[in-house]
Amino acid sequence: MNLRLSGAATLALFSAGALAQAPQKPIPGLTETAPPYATESVVNHPVTIGWPDGRRPTAPRGWEVVKFAGGLDYPRQALLLPNGDVLVSEARTLPKLDAEPEVARGQALSKTTGYSANRITLLRDADRDGIAEQRFVLRDDLNQPFGMQYANGRLYVANTDAVVSFPYQPGATSITAAPRTHATLPAGVQ
Repeated sequence: MNLRLSGAATLALFSAGALAQAPQKPIPGLTETAPPYATESVVNHPVTIGWPDGRRPTAPRGWEVVKFAGGLDYPRQALLLPNGDVLVSEARTLPKLDAEPEVARGQALSKTTGYSANRITLLRDADRDGIAEQRFVLRDDLNQPFGMQYANGRLYVANTDAVVSFPYQPGATSITAAPRTHATLPAGVQ
């Protein structure tokens, strides 16, 4: 068998081989990490402070930060639709009865657990000024929705127990159709 490679292909193969065999040099200031499970785990919980009145985040020169919407109940993900509407999944984690005291305390302080809105809210900036003037409950009765994706006339929602979809066209302000289940998930299993 006669194999001929172009100069670029030969160089790519040579470079890949050279990189794979190059001696590893230590990076100054970095230390090796311990193997998995060799050290105690650390859990850090966020501190929820909200957006104080009269204050706004600092932006790079030439940019401005404005509050698009407020009053959401633990927003998890935002999805920009083709028509400019924004969907926001709202869900908290349900507290685990067998949680370690330190974990339960951290979750309570960060407000990440408790009653869950279990909904998707639609925000509309009708006049395109950067602030949503309209708000609609697009769909409720979900199970801790997190991820969302719109494709081919359907809104896909990743709940804690299943991935479902609904028929949806951008511009509609509610979804009443029954969900189609695409995959079930082991909710609550650790």
